[in-house]
Amino acid sequence: MKRILAVLCLASIMLFTLASSALAAVSGQAGSSSIRVSLTELTPGYYLCAVWDGDELLTLFDYTVGNDGKMETTVDVGKTLQSSDDVQLGISGANAGAEDVRIDVAISSSGSNPGDGSSGGNNNGGGSNSSANDSGHGDFYAVKLPSNLSGGRLSAQPTRAEVGTTVIVNIAPDAGYTLDNIQVRAENSEFVKLNNLRSNRVMFTMPNAAVNVSAAFKELNVYSGSFYSLPFTDVRVGEWYYQAIHYVFSEAIMNGESQTLFNPNGRLNRAMLVVSLHRLENQPRLFEPSGFKDVPAGQWYTEAVVWAKASGIVNGYENGKFEPMQDICREELAAILYRYAQFKDLPVDARGDLKQFRDGASVSDWATEAMRWAVGVGILSGDEQGALTPLAGATRAEVAAMLMRYCENVAK
Repeated sequence: MKRILAVLCLASIMLFTLASSALAAVSGQAGSSSIRVSLTELTPGYYLCAVWDGDELLTLFDYTVGNDGKMETTVDVGKTLQSSDDVQLGISGANAGAEDVRIDVAISSSGSNPGDGSSGGNNNGGGSNSSANDSGHGDFYAVKLPSNLSGGRLSAQPTRAEVGTTVIVNIAPDAGYTLDNIQVRAENSEFVKLNNLRSNRVMFTMPNAAVNVSAAFKELNVYSGSFYSLPFTDVRVGEWYYQAIHYVFSEAIMNGESQTLFNPNGRLNRAMLVVSLHRLENQPRLFEPSGFKDVPAGQWYTEAVVWAKASGIVNGYENGKFEPMQDICREELAAILYRYAQFKDLPVDARGDLKQFRDGASVSDWATEAMRWAVGVGILSGDEQGALTPLAGATRAEVAAMLMRYCENVAK
């Protein structure tokens, strides 16, 4: 068998080195739609697994290896296997010290079907498999996509998934369009929770029923670029923030507090920032609860918070709240923009030196990497006294300037 060359790139899963003692056997039969996985001497813990045919992702599944170190399961790959297929299995450990296993699947042209439904491993080793029949799963259902979309296309990997496994829906807007909304609904009429939302894909866990995916695309608003006068009486030409406010207003990222007032020196709260980023994404809609105690349905910021949480951009606080009306401080702003750049799959390896600022040591530990990145890409700079003031609330003008720098320096 050839060794797998493709790297398993799933969310933020780390890749680890395969222990030399680990033994692996993965096989399939031409004409079947399943493969048999039999791995031993693995480190106990949780693993995320993917089956590929060349560059095409066929299916995802997860598995918890018990103390016996075994992974034994049969996986439906959603297609009829051919002996000429280049099918590969990638296994990535989500626990520190776990292995990354990369193996080619041996597809035989004759012999018994490896997908005979036997699961193994769990009866004597304590392992659990979200894809195995003895865990209550084992049923496969269709992922149904709309056939008459206008403005873009959807594709699913796989198109037939086992209960409890992960499904990826790829989003491909046409030129001049962007995603407006997407939802997944099981045939029992229940909405399916979406997670790991990105601008080009979304993931969900397959329920115990077939699902229907629906979506809508909308045309992008194209700004002509003419430098017209702003309608705000409190934003005068020549002020340091004029260009930034002009930029975020003309690009429909931020609005004024009224038709004639922007309030550049007013504080910006957490809800306002998330709404601004949501506008940058052309306001996709997710039909699910926010997950925060203090973000009820129907508020002007609810859809933005739902999107930001599903996208991994905001996490909220330990008390289960988002605190939408709380003023956002500069290090929180840097952290959210840092996660937004990660969500957009943009480079985030730039690092600035916080020691150049007289209060650089006062940056919170959890925000240090984000602040270094924000300084490194020019989003944040010190004040006239050479201070970063990481815990100070950010004004609307300051946020406008940071958003403009993000768009010009990072998202260019």
